[in-house]
Amino acid sequence: MNTTIRPLLVLFGLSLLISSCKKYPEGPLVSFRTKKARMVNVWRVGKYMIDSQDRTSDFNTAFPNYTLTIGKDDKYSITMYSNDSTIEKGRWYLAGEKDVVKFLPEGNTIWSGGAEVWQILKLKDKEVWGEYTDYAFGQKIEVHLIEK
Repeated sequence: MNTTIRPLLVLFGLSLLISSCKKYPEGPLVSFRTKKARMVNVWRVGKYMIDSQDRTSDFNTAFPNYTLTIGKDDKYSITMYSNDSTIEKGRWYLAGEKDVVKFLPEGNTIWSGGAEVWQILKLKDKEVWGEYTDYAFGQKIEVHLIEK
């Protein structure tokens, strides 16, 4: 009887350990790449929600060429329009327990009202979900980025 119970207890203990390691509400459970390495990519918007309402179509109509480029040199840039001109650039870093990403724009652009702070909901190699508050309009924004 002990030979049957012991492996079951080990499996149960491992499942508890793995489930407690989950960093972000939407996953992943386990990753072999660092959090920073998973953030570094060229991203486009796959889903854009305002106060839990899907506004992806509106966003993509307004900004059909939106691209967020996050570099391993801690720099980022955003392009939105067909001429591929950069409308914002700056520095980024992971904060807290690496469950928050902060974007710090350079200079004063029409788009930069200071740092933008995203709570990371999901962080995978080809997919990042983030949530932040647009204080100018009092809205909760959730963005699902996918690899471009």
